[in-house]
Parts: sequence; C-alpha cells; structure tokens
Amino acid sequence: MKFSLALIALFCVSAINAAPVKDEPTPVAQLIINIVEGFVQQAEKNIPDWKADASLESNAIQQVNKPLESGAIPGWKADLTLEENLDNAFGDWLVSLNIPGLNIDSSITENVKTLIGEGFDRLSFPTWFPKDQIEDSIDQFVIAQLKQLNVTNLDVEKSVKVNIDAIVVASIDQQGLDPKATLEVTVDKAVENALNLINFPNYSPKATLEENVAAFLKEALKNLPFKLINSNLI
Repeated sequence: MKFSLALIALFCVSAINAAPVKDEPTPVAQLIINIVEGFVQQAEKNIPDWKADASLESNAIQQVNKPLESGAIPGWKADLTLEENLDNAFGDWLVSLNIPGLNIDSSITENVKTLIGEGFDRLSFPTWFPKDQIEDSIDQFVIAQLKQLNVTNLDVEKSVKVNIDAIVVASIDQQGLDPKATLEVTVDKAVENALNLINFPNYSPKATLEENVAAFLKEALKNLPFKLINSNLI
C-alpha cells in the first residue's frame, strides 16, 4: 500500500502541469476511489444473496424478498402496522450487517464521522497526504447530501433509528398502492421508493452499489479545498 501511494505521489507531481480532462479524477482521487471500491467489494461478499454485478435496486429487493419467500421477515409481526414492521425489519437488517462502528442509536452525523474515520484509519498514508482534510471534506459532503434527501422530518442530528422511521414514512407516502396489493408488492415498492429518495449526481438505483459509491466519491472529492478532480481547468 505504501509503495502504491509513493507511485501515486510521483504521478501527481508529473500531472500538475499536464492538461487535465474535464471531470476526470486525478491519480490521488482515483486511488481513494479504488481503495473504497475494494472495501465495498469485500463488504458485498459478507451480505447474504448479494450479487456484486446486479443493480442496487435488484439487490435491495432481493434482501426483502428472500425472507418473504420463506414466509416471514425477522421481527415482522401481524399485529403491527406496515410502517412499524418496516422500521423494525430495516433496523434489524442494518444491525445484522455488523458494520464496524455503526450504532443505530447514535445520530446520523456521529455515524458518518465514525464510519468514514474508521475507513481512513485502516489505510496507510504517507506524511504528506492530507488525510484529515479529505476525511473532513467527505464527512461534510455526505452529511450535506443526506440533508437534501426528499424525506420529511429527516434530521441528521437524531439517531439512525429515528430517521429510519422518517425514511419508511416517506417511502410509504409515495407509493399510492392498491390496498389489496400483496405484502411482497407493497414491500418491494417501498424499497424502490426509498432508493429513489437518494439524490446525488450520476446516482442510479439501476447501477451497482460499487458504481454508485464511485460516483458519490467523485462528487465528494470535488469539494476539497484543493483539486483532486479536474473540471473545466485549462
């Protein structure tokens, strides 16, 4: 890793005076994107029935359809409302992923900083690398994007658990489902609507998780106080 970073340093120095291509990541930005993509690929292997080459929407729906096919979603209770059951199911699923640093009882802001911080702490950077600035910039970008979600009552200073309810309510409100629709149709549509609440440049629920993470990071790295993405430069 350190050897790779040293090579990237040489590429960066040589690229300073080169004519940049519009909206293309610099070598350092591409390195960060590649490293995070590696983490995503590893994480996907740990999610049951997740297919890395399938779309985010397809995988998300598969996650809820699998237990439905077996006759029950963990934590699903017939005497609870759809909203309450989706709240419980989503929260239980997040916990089951065992994501290091994730705490659904802590605020979204705290979780974002913790998760990004832990991700950066796993990497070895040379002393010249502006790790803290990049980490802080990505923190701010992620939180800003979350605030822009079309979710009434979403509050990044409140717990993930509380915000799960806000997301579930928003996804249900957008459905316009036939009251006679089956549980599977209802849940699938709720998942689709929840994914459609996400909004950042080049995001698509029809793209893979890895592709969306790369698109997200590319946007995040544009907001650094120094250039890691070339855009309209001469």
